[in-house]
Amino acid sequence: YWFFLRDSGGGNKFDPAKASEYAHGAMIPTGDLPGSDWAITSVDDFTNSDPTGPSCAAVTTQLAVFRNSKNASIAGKASTDYGQGTSDVTVSIEVDIQKDTKSISSDLSSYRQAMQHNDMPKCLESFMTTSGADTAKTTKGSPSTSAPKGGIATAYDLSCTVSGQAQTMRIEDYAWVYSNALVHVAVDGSKDKVTADIVNAAVAKTQAQLEK
Repeated sequence: YWFFLRDSGGGNKFDPAKASEYAHGAMIPTGDLPGSDWAITSVDDFTNSDPTGPSCAAVTTQLAVFRNSKNASIAGKASTDYGQGTSDVTVSIEVDIQKDTKSISSDLSSYRQAMQHNDMPKCLESFMTTSGADTAKTTKGSPSTSAPKGGIATAYDLSCTVSGQAQTMRIEDYAWVYSNALVHVAVDGSKDKVTADIVNAAVAKTQAQLEK
């Protein structure tokens, strides 16, 4: 569903008094994702899922700085996770409507510092090994698309062995600002299943929902 937008003054496209409605209205339907067997697997689960491990201290500290600043300005938020039954791909979308735009650009910059931190590759490696992987290697990848409105696009390829079986996972992470909305889209799964079509649809359709 979608609620008609109106300018609430102060440069806000989304009226903070209706922030939760707007945020939930920005969630895309499963039909917007290419392929079949997409289903909503989680709604409004804001559990902290930051990576943990011996090499993650600097990354988690920066993520905490970002989250504390963002949460101080939130008027309403929504999130949805989508899973594909024919693969292990997950699409996660979160939209945070801020009370105003005063700190939203600095919040985005703070998130960039966390996601593109020099310690992120070894943080992800330590997370995998502490989670049961025998070996782990992380490399920076090329994002499948650019983030709208000059936002942040980040990609990592995570190769590991578990009980002698090799696998490579891919994480693509996008964040951007649209007026007083802070938007986050993440796609992860086996590298060969995280396709450009899925990523492009998740990012573009989310921005299109915000622009309706």
